[in-house]
Amino acid sequence: MYRVFEALVRNSRAVDRVPLCYRWLVRHRCSSKIQNDSKAASSENEPKRFNPLEIQMLSTELHSQVFYGKSEAYDSETVKTCQQHLGVHNLWSKTGSVLPDVDFQLPPLQGSNIDEHFRTIAEEQSRPYFEKAQMLAETTLSAIPDEWNFSPGWTKYVYGDEGLVTSPVDVPEDDALIFDVEVCMKEGPFPVIAVAVSPKAWYCWVSPSLVEDKNYNMFLRPSPKLYIPLELPKDQEWSSTKWKERLVVGHSVGFDRSFVKEQYYIKGPKTYFLDTLSLHMCISGLTSLQRSLWESAKAGRIGKVPWMLIGSGNKLIDLHNLYCGGDELDKSLVKIFIDGTLDDVRANFQDLVTYCAQDTTATQEVFAALWPKFLDRFPHPVSFAGMLEMGSAYLPVDRSWENYIRDADDTYEDLEKEMKCSLMKLADETCNYLHGKRYEQDPWLWELDWSVQDIRTKKPKPPKKTKKTESCNKGINEDLPSTLFGSTGKDVTSEVLEDEMIDDNNIEVVEGLKNSSDILARIPPAADVMWKRRQKLPGYPNWYRSLCMGPSDKGEWREGPVSISPQCQVAPTLLRMTWDGFPLLYNRKHGWGYLVPGRTDNLTSSPMTLPSNEEDSVDTQKPELVFPTRAFDNLWKKHSMNATPKEANESDSKFDDDELNVYSISEDQLWDRSELEEMRAPKTLTTKKSASNTGDLNETIDGGLETAQAKKVLRARSTTASAGAGAGTGADSRPDFYHGVGPYNDVNLPGVWFFRIPHKNGENYRCGNPLAKDYISKMEDGTLVSSSGDHSAHKTLVINKMISSWRNAQKRVRSQLAVWFDRTDLPPEITRSEKYSADEMYGAILPRVITAGTVTRRAVEPTWMTATNPREDRVGSELKAMVRAPPGYCLVGADVDSQELWIAAILGDAHFAGIHGSTAFGWMTLQGKKSEGTDLHSKTAETIGISRDHAKVFNYGRIYGAGQKYAEKLLLQFNHRLTESEAKQKAETLFSNTKGVAKFLLTDFGKDMAQRFGFGEDVDENGCVVAKVYYQLLRKTARRRRTTENSIDDGRRWCGGSESEMFNMLESIAQSVEPRTPVLDCRISKSLEPSAVGTEFMTSRVNWVVQSSAVDYLHLMLVCMKWLFTKYNIDGRFCISIHDEVRYLVSSKDKYRAALALQITNLLTRAMFAHKLGMNDLPQSVAFFSAVDIDTVLRKEVSLDCKTPSNPLGLHKGQGIPPGEALDIYDILKLTDNGILEENTETKKGKNPQKESIIQSSN
Repeated sequence: MYRVFEALVRNSRAVDRVPLCYRWLVRHRCSSKIQNDSKAASSENEPKRFNPLEIQMLSTELHSQVFYGKSEAYDSETVKTCQQHLGVHNLWSKTGSVLPDVDFQLPPLQGSNIDEHFRTIAEEQSRPYFEKAQMLAETTLSAIPDEWNFSPGWTKYVYGDEGLVTSPVDVPEDDALIFDVEVCMKEGPFPVIAVAVSPKAWYCWVSPSLVEDKNYNMFLRPSPKLYIPLELPKDQEWSSTKWKERLVVGHSVGFDRSFVKEQYYIKGPKTYFLDTLSLHMCISGLTSLQRSLWESAKAGRIGKVPWMLIGSGNKLIDLHNLYCGGDELDKSLVKIFIDGTLDDVRANFQDLVTYCAQDTTATQEVFAALWPKFLDRFPHPVSFAGMLEMGSAYLPVDRSWENYIRDADDTYEDLEKEMKCSLMKLADETCNYLHGKRYEQDPWLWELDWSVQDIRTKKPKPPKKTKKTESCNKGINEDLPSTLFGSTGKDVTSEVLEDEMIDDNNIEVVEGLKNSSDILARIPPAADVMWKRRQKLPGYPNWYRSLCMGPSDKGEWREGPVSISPQCQVAPTLLRMTWDGFPLLYNRKHGWGYLVPGRTDNLTSSPMTLPSNEEDSVDTQKPELVFPTRAFDNLWKKHSMNATPKEANESDSKFDDDELNVYSISEDQLWDRSELEEMRAPKTLTTKKSASNTGDLNETIDGGLETAQAKKVLRARSTTASAGAGAGTGADSRPDFYHGVGPYNDVNLPGVWFFRIPHKNGENYRCGNPLAKDYISKMEDGTLVSSSGDHSAHKTLVINKMISSWRNAQKRVRSQLAVWFDRTDLPPEITRSEKYSADEMYGAILPRVITAGTVTRRAVEPTWMTATNPREDRVGSELKAMVRAPPGYCLVGADVDSQELWIAAILGDAHFAGIHGSTAFGWMTLQGKKSEGTDLHSKTAETIGISRDHAKVFNYGRIYGAGQKYAEKLLLQFNHRLTESEAKQKAETLFSNTKGVAKFLLTDFGKDMAQRFGFGEDVDENGCVVAKVYYQLLRKTARRRRTTENSIDDGRRWCGGSESEMFNMLESIAQSVEPRTPVLDCRISKSLEPSAVGTEFMTSRVNWVVQSSAVDYLHLMLVCMKWLFTKYNIDGRFCISIHDEVRYLVSSKDKYRAALALQITNLLTRAMFAHKLGMNDLPQSVAFFSAVDIDTVLRKEVSLDCKTPSNPLGLHKGQGIPPGEALDIYDILKLTDNGILEENTETKKGKNPQKESIIQSSN
């Protein structure tokens, strides 16, 4: 029987016929047999390696190279436990994909294990920079010079025996510098002053334009020559320079780096930049919530707590106060650089350079305090080397960059003009509703301010009378009856025109006058009747007048409601917007909402008049508002008879990228609202002394609230909100046919209920503008639409959606500093390329990256790292595709597949059984199939009935530490038709199936107390009790615990869920005395350590474990890639890393070797994670990238054509850019002669006989 099963296992098509209990036995015996026979068949015939849980592992050859042949010993009881766990979640009977083995020779590793290998290569890369950093931290700077030379270029200042000696130099002569650059903002993106200091000398650079009184505006396209040289002497070409290792330290030094000349060269120097802001964020940085509280405490609005004394904001002045103390830095002169001109800089030159030098000194003092702390808290050399490499980001661009900005601007202006014309037309047409007061019966227009302003006139002066006019007047007065002039017989000039007494009966009399010209002659001049200050559109309704320009407005006068835009409060009303078919209404207290008809408890027999929303003003007649009850009655009848309510199912709409972007989840979203309110309360906050105080930790059962005080605040808030919602007549009135955010019956309108438009951050937030970007998805799914039949309304909504992306991004895009090259600035790989054109423009952008901009050490950059993928209905969304490799180069990169999910999964597997895929969460991550619904996202979608795309957001939010409240909020955001109870039930189902049930692990003392007080039967086999029993036991043992230091529990444990072990591992790390990442031993920020915050900020701490481990992953990759590029002479450099993707700029001749290097890097990085977690093996499914992209532009996928309104023809047809290549490991091995990284003749020439067929098959 065994031999039959063995034959079936060898046949991959028949493997499913073998019972699961026999598969592992057969494969294990086969594998052992092969390993013991060194002369067995070739690797093609070797059986594939599987672990006891049917997870395919690395091939024998790769395993022996990466883990040095160390085999795993599996305990049978542990394996049985894992199989039972998988069976509970209906996964043990499932089979995963069987992949072809990957066998090739890896570069020889250095050291006895993978960890020693990474330590060795990281130390080799960073040693020169480490020594320079050590020197800068230990030095004592000389005094700041009293006087500075006002001469262009660099001047060196050295203290000698005869005092201060100055001398002009081409570049600073030292290899380790503290550096600061100042820019005159009004003069453009050009440096005017720079100060550098080394242990030996001071250096000052002055812009030639500042000295020679030249205007920077003359340089339309800046070149490297306009920027600060740090390494190249005058008249020396970069190609003949032998670059030296240099280190530059600065505060937010990414900004200073963008003004350094040599950094723009493609084959640039070996200079690295180290950021004191990033070091601070690693050591004592604050989360966004903590920063908000810290600023409130600094302003005196709340009291200070311990963590505020060991953390601070990010400004240099804040860091200097925290780490150095002493006198506060004087930053008053910075205003000259912000608001002044070059003349102001010249006039205050000495003071401004001294100010810059003082900042440089402060930076050195801060660095001296930070450096030893960084080494202590981040002991692995990969962390330092990875941060240096991350700070060398480089983005090549060409002429398409300027074309992109121009096309996006033109498209935006055209669409915005068209949208404004549509809105102006709507406003003009809506004015007609003033006649006959038709607005009073319109469900939208009734609440606008329809009051008008009368024409104001002054009593005219009597005209001067000549003899002719006197006789004429006498004759007229005799002929006209007294009814025309009145009994007093006053002159017609004043009375007729002022009081308008001429009626129809007197027209014949006037027409009978002998000379009508005499009547016209008596009309007074306009200056005598009208006031000098002209009125603004008298006779028009006030809402319309507010949109028009007045006579006294500055700027060019334009006719019509030119101020109207989608941001105007009146816009949704004019567009007749509806939510679920119900008219929108703005309320000052609640923001934008909608009126649902059908209410009867507040109807009256007489029409209800309402006070105006606006304050009375002079010369304005404001009638009371009359609610259009009849119009809403008709709407209610229509809804009752014809409308079919939509079920509360998952919407099929296409949601906006930002809404589904898991990386856009902010910290405030993860926290529960009550927790934030409690934290921001204007009182002295309290903190716990130790993380072991589980009495308060037990209050975090639901994963959302973190303190008992927060729960009290939540109850108080709920009571207050309920009181507000129920104010007015019929406080408990609500429709039984509709549910939403409300009703808020303090908006007491007859026959309707007022509901708030849902906000993405929850019910406690108001909707400020329903036409904003956050509601685009609701417009697309038909929830938020215009009921107007006018084509202008529909056009307005469509255009507003199209231009929203560029409206938000254009300022950030224009701030990017593109520097353009001359031919002499380009390497021969470009100028000798067949695709090179002398008429083309080639340049580069240095993104101002903060290498560790958050407490999780994630890099931060406001433009490129927040850019969304291109969409056909978003102007300017093709931003990333403007990064273009120059001729002779290409972009090589890959997305790390499910990076953070895999990190969380392997942590759970290591904690549970030490076997890959031993937890349900880990198995789904490794073996789950989308087609069979066994992958993580499909399982979550099936559990609570949502789409798979939405499930991704839930899953990432959960591993970031978000609780059940966050899940409820997301459910309501994705499907507003759910009731709160339905959302709560779905969230409870999700968390019980994934996170599990909270229990508490009893200590030996706790178990004794449980037996003594009759709870012995409630203790499970793992020594845990449920929360209810735990709290009862806590109360009963309160007196005993006062007299002893024993604790009854050893913390909370999650049980029964597919992700329970993963969360137990994450929380155990987050609650440890010194939380560290499990791979590189990086410590959490001091301001989040349990000694500072106790049991608070648990959400942020759990989030830190996952995201900071992901940063470890990135740093390992960067170090490994640099090692391979250097070792095998691969011509390439780091380009940028955005979230979980990394890109390199590589010479075309080396592109396939670079792709192989990326695959090897991923293998070694994942192996490092497994090794550090005690598992000397790695699943085949995660060992390599699913695809490595080789392309000429930066885009999410090589086939993405990037069609947008500003690029309607796409990249291929419009700009001649073909699709790139996406190659898996098998393709790359064929293209590199089965994994050879050494350079050979064929790869030098870019020729490979197998290339053509592989590219065709990959496409």
